[in-house]
Amino acid sequence: MKNCVLVSSAVLASSVAFAKPTVSSVTMTQDASSRKVTIGYALTDGPAVVTVDIQTNAGANVWASIGGVRQRHVVGDVNQVVSKSSGTICWSPDKDWNDGPALAGASIRAVVTAWSPDAPPNYWAVSFLDGAQRYYLGEDYLPGGIQDDRWRKEWLLFRKVPAKGVSFRQGSPSDEINRTAAKEGPVTTSFTADYYLGVFEFTQWQYRYLLNKYNPKTHDDYPYFTAESDTRPLENEGPTGCYVSLKESYDDYKWPNEDPAIARSVKEDSLFGYLRKTLGLGIDLFLPTEAQWEYACRAGKGTTYNDGHDLTDWKEDVPFLHEIARFAYNSGRCVNGSWETVPPRDVPPAEGGTARVGSYKPNAWGFYDMHGNVEEWCLDRANDDGAASKNALQGGQDPKGYEGWAFYPRGGSWESTAYTLRTACRDVSFDYYSFGAAHVGSAGNKNMRTVGIRVCYQLH
Repeated sequence: MKNCVLVSSAVLASSVAFAKPTVSSVTMTQDASSRKVTIGYALTDGPAVVTVDIQTNAGANVWASIGGVRQRHVVGDVNQVVSKSSGTICWSPDKDWNDGPALAGASIRAVVTAWSPDAPPNYWAVSFLDGAQRYYLGEDYLPGGIQDDRWRKEWLLFRKVPAKGVSFRQGSPSDEINRTAAKEGPVTTSFTADYYLGVFEFTQWQYRYLLNKYNPKTHDDYPYFTAESDTRPLENEGPTGCYVSLKESYDDYKWPNEDPAIARSVKEDSLFGYLRKTLGLGIDLFLPTEAQWEYACRAGKGTTYNDGHDLTDWKEDVPFLHEIARFAYNSGRCVNGSWETVPPRDVPPAEGGTARVGSYKPNAWGFYDMHGNVEEWCLDRANDDGAASKNALQGGQDPKGYEGWAFYPRGGSWESTAYTLRTACRDVSFDYYSFGAAHVGSAGNKNMRTVGIRVCYQLH
């Protein structure tokens, strides 16, 4: 027997430039024995991304969410694009909110939100297994929580960056320690669109699923880069291998290009070609530009590091970095002040080198490992031949860098010291060796063990 309770409910709709989907007629009923809750709603002017938030009345008609961790077990027509005129959501409070009250007599409501597909919620996840897409209001709403391995393996998890119409200072101020003035500006940069960026660095499991082979290696003396390192970041693949054929030459990489159709194209047998085909989304997944990367890394802060700290003196190791980054002084690369041969003598191979993505504190916008673990390739190119006009930050609106042969990976790595982890640091140029595994044996390729990628999608 069901105890049917109609509870006061709220209806929200997003304000977007195009379609304005709305929900109405929201109802809630609860099974008296199982405590399972069924939420019904009507949808007008769909399709829409539908989300739900359970709220309680704290008094004086002040409503507050019960929190994402208490409503992770929701299924049905929710957290995805819904096209039909009505939907049903099922929530299992017995799994999420064991100490919560039964709905009967409680002041509880379901806030059902209809988001235009052009302006979806902050968190977006895409399944490698079947291309399914899910949307979430925040990190706390993710099934299993952010530390569940599904978000490092079977699902590619993104967080939206609110960048449209925003200007920010890109680069470093003139008094920042160890800056390279010719490469680090500062300049004023602005964006015309929001974008989604990977919450985590792309992992070895995800690479192996796409290409049906293990992350390519040229450094056999690093035993911690192994087939068991599924949730550690991809490394040893260059930006050219991301877009052109993994077997072709440097000259086939033509980004940026004035023709948008060409600029957005990738070779089918490139890393991003496999990624686009596997996910089947029909959208242009790319690396972020340097401007997109730096804006997301800063998360609203203008300090040396994205946790609000500045580097006030020339140092290789500072205590606060151990909270936010995998770098030389906690990866085994430098032990007791001495740079070690590999594998590190004082760190077991299974614990040294890169770390499982998401092992350290995220920045204010929920991005992990923007400092350390692996440096991250960006879309821009430069020309690091001494010509300041070709290796300086470009600035302006939606900058994409210069036509050239150099790349600047960002964020520092597990081998980096404090000054290389700076948000504004544009590391040493990787040019022809940026092919990664395609040029096994090249002298510069040995450095590729420190560089990986983070996936980006710009909203249009």
